[in-house]
Amino acid sequence: MNYEIFNLWPVPIYRKNIGMNKEHEDIVKDYKWKKMKSGSGHVTETLSILEDDRLADLKQSIIGAVDEFANSHYKVKNKFKTIASWALKTEPQEIAGFGEYHNHSNCVLSASYYFTRTPESGGISFERNLTMNPLIAPNFEFEVEEETLDNTSYVNLEPVTGDLLVFPSYLYHKPIQNMSNQDRLSLGCNLFPQGLSYRS
Repeated sequence: MNYEIFNLWPVPIYRKNIGMNKEHEDIVKDYKWKKMKSGSGHVTETLSILEDDRLADLKQSIIGAVDEFANSHYKVKNKFKTIASWALKTEPQEIAGFGEYHNHSNCVLSASYYFTRTPESGGISFERNLTMNPLIAPNFEFEVEEETLDNTSYVNLEPVTGDLLVFPSYLYHKPIQNMSNQDRLSLGCNLFPQGLSYRS
């Protein structure tokens, strides 16, 4: 039987290794931290960490990669700017951040950047949004003979040192537990396009 599949509006996640500068990592470690209100781990007290002039090179690399993703993949000409940026620190055996799937509905793109890591540091998990891209029909659990990207509810990615992930902000995600014997350090940011016009 011959048939054709049209994958309409798939959700892309951009991954690029932009390298890691130990000096940037030390600057971030030196920030003031506070315990997360929900979940475990610590977040920087400032939510504008990429406005630090000492991290200008890192910010430029992140913005350049985001613009590359938007332009190369979506053919979008708008340039992006950060509207919030923070760092997360997760101790061994901790689950960073909220501990639950969440999204960033107040922006367009979000990014996660990863400092020094080991294979046990724990990556990031993305959850299928059933109302956006259901498996046949939302609110039903089907029996599948093999798990694929078309039927799975969750996809885990394991970044390496220097990796940057960029994804649509509506995509639900959460950090995976840090199973290493050292602190895990990552940086997150939300981005918004410049010169954006709205459709009603």
